[in-house]
Amino acid sequence: MSYYIPSGQCGDEVNVPRYACSDCGERDFARVRHIGYYDEVYEFTDITSFNEWNTNVLTPGLGEIIRNVLGSYDGGETEEIGGFGDVEFDNGNTTNTLVIKDPNYKTNRDFYNALKLKKDKKFVWTTQDNMFVANAPANISVKIPISESIKDVVVAEITIKWVQGDLPMIYSKPDSLFDECRIYTAP
Repeated sequence: MSYYIPSGQCGDEVNVPRYACSDCGERDFARVRHIGYYDEVYEFTDITSFNEWNTNVLTPGLGEIIRNVLGSYDGGETEEIGGFGDVEFDNGNTTNTLVIKDPNYKTNRDFYNALKLKKDKKFVWTTQDNMFVANAPANISVKIPISESIKDVVVAEITIKWVQGDLPMIYSKPDSLFDECRIYTAP
């Protein structure tokens, strides 16, 4: 008699690493401040490297850094799916939504019209101290809402959505990557 022994880890077989306890943890102040994107086929050796990002954005259409935005990330909404056996339900994939506002919409109208047609871009975003990285391509939608108030500023509102199983990767925000506006021209 033969039987099958699964080789992957799931359910009770998952090894949960130890929780890192700290009474004086570092605070990272919220607000999405900058974003970037890169083509899903581009493989970073070190995604925090200024030189690698520079190489990436120098290739037209491969990637871009968008500085000084105002935004929020919803943290992801995990889908509940049906379970099997004695398990009534399980976790499915997580839908993530990043919404940013860009005051530079007028000069970037053509950029956003083209970007919303792309389905092969992965996004990064920063808070005060950290850079978060999505590991799946995103869908982008863009609108320019105009309120009734004469005190409100007109901005483009960009919604970036993607689905992935794990939480986004988190790195320390790279030095100088988001510090200044760079205009790249074709060689």
